[in-house]
Amino acid sequence: MTDARDFFGYKHPDEEPGRREESTDGEELPPPQFDEAITLDDAARVKLIDASDMLGKVRQMPRQLAQSRRVAAALELSDAHKNVDAICVSAMGGSAIGAELVAGIAGDRLRVPLVVHRDYGLPAWAGERTLVIAASQSGETVETLSGAEEARRRKLPLVVISTGGRLGAAATTDGTPYLRYEWPGQPRAAIGFGIGLVHELLVNAGLLTDADPLGPAVESLESLLERNALSVETDASPAK
Repeated sequence: MTDARDFFGYKHPDEEPGRREESTDGEELPPPQFDEAITLDDAARVKLIDASDMLGKVRQMPRQLAQSRRVAAALELSDAHKNVDAICVSAMGGSAIGAELVAGIAGDRLRVPLVVHRDYGLPAWAGERTLVIAASQSGETVETLSGAEEARRRKLPLVVISTGGRLGAAATTDGTPYLRYEWPGQPRAAIGFGIGLVHELLVNAGLLTDADPLGPAVESLESLLERNALSVETDASPAK
């Protein structure tokens, strides 16, 4: 019988976050087999596969969105941050996903183009009427740090999104508008912050027409997560 985790193509244990090293200590369950792994009513088996508790992190999304609304609504922006012709988001990896999703979801509700820049510095077209959003969860992403410094050098309107690090420290020092949040996990598990903070920042800046508040989305997600919780038996769960 094939180990369920090997079925999905992992070549080495290090490639799969959450796979435990082989151990003879204790009474740990054996690696789940494929037919056992799809028995989603067995919480112990699911926990063994989902050792990093990504399901638990998914359940945090409504809270992340709600917190994003509060943080962004309190941010003070200058006229220079609002009167712009374009938006450039300097971000990498998981921190860039939220901005990409906002650009896709908002569509023609965006008053100006939004471009995600995954590289050092800033694109040549970024000028004095370009809002630069530097987003890095750790605050230590070198490409994003480079983009923020270039925005300062060109004297462009800048907003920082981070949990801290050098990016957050620089924003605190020079008074750059700073959307700070707390999240100890991976950026990909903080997608609620990635979407919510960028979306609500644009609402605050008046760069979204007919802005769709996140309140209804939070309520819908909470209801959806309740109906599809792991504790709901297969016969009653739309997700299993």
